[in-house]
Amino acid sequence: SATIPVGASETLHDTVETTVWAHPGGVPLVKLRLRRMGAKKRPIYRIVAAESHEPRDGRFIETVGQYNPLTSPATVVLNTERVTRWLSVGAQPTETVARLLSNAGVALPAKSQAWLDLVRARSTAPAAASAE
Repeated sequence: SATIPVGASETLHDTVETTVWAHPGGVPLVKLRLRRMGAKKRPIYRIVAAESHEPRDGRFIETVGQYNPLTSPATVVLNTERVTRWLSVGAQPTETVARLLSNAGVALPAKSQAWLDLVRARSTAPAAASAE
């Protein structure tokens, strides 16, 4: 059997992460999104880093957290070190994951934060218009 040097697997993992972004079209290949788990009508979601073309519950690269909407208040458990690593190499969070990360205090990239601000403004605009 071959011996693997100490730290080699971590170096290989970091190399794989950074090479994921060599896409000529500029479309993000990796997204941070929710993967549904749990039983029927009792969902629990894992927050995963997955390639954008994979199905919702398909293959994923790494699990970085968990979200349970059934508890009161909803529970979010994050590996913030891995989340910030994925965001730093260009992974794009989905709208829901961006909202969960923002509520948990994770600093989002400027593009994701601008998108989240726009979505929040849109959601509050109809309520303000109907109040008038």
